[in-house]
Amino acid sequence: MVGRDELPQEDRTEVPPTLERLARHAGRVEVIVGSMFSGKTEELIRRVKRALYARQV
Repeated sequence: MVGRDELPQEDRTEVPPTLERLARHAGRVEVIVGSMFSGKTEELIRRVKRALYARQV
């Protein structure tokens, strides 16, 4: 596999501005895990309420 820095200059492409904009606004995925009755749903509700209070949703 050839890395980008190893390609000749004419074969290099610039990242489109739309991809750069998306990268700045990238999100994340968090997984809440645990056994049954360990508080996963309560944690999810707590996070939603917190995001609503902070006006992130």
